Amino acid sequence: MIRNTPTLLDAGKDKQANWLMIYGGRATLSLILDVEILAALVNEVAGKDLTLIFQNYLLGRQFPDLDKHLSLAGYEVVHFVDEFYIEEREDASAAQLAVRKRLTSLR
Repeated sequence: MIRNTPTLLDAGKDKQANWLMIYGGRATLSLILDVEILAALVNEVAGKDLTLIFQNYLLGRQFPDLDKHLSLAGYEVVHFVDEFYIEEREDASAAQLAVRKRLTSLR
């Protein structure tokens, strides 16, 4: 989307007229940079592209499939009215237990 306003850099030349753009725009830009850097770092560390998770759950309006994601660590989601609880699965596989151990490790 192209805006019909000065760039953030040019807006700084007349701070009073561009107050909202300068402060709101810089905060928004900072948020975007944080998200992009975090997404790149997560993808690099994970060794796979996790962009859809960021697009859908952080930047988008989708609610994550908790059962799907938490089952990777041998957890299950128990729903109760408008709340949910996360419980350890007793039948978790060795691979799931290894993920859980890494997730809960303080190291």
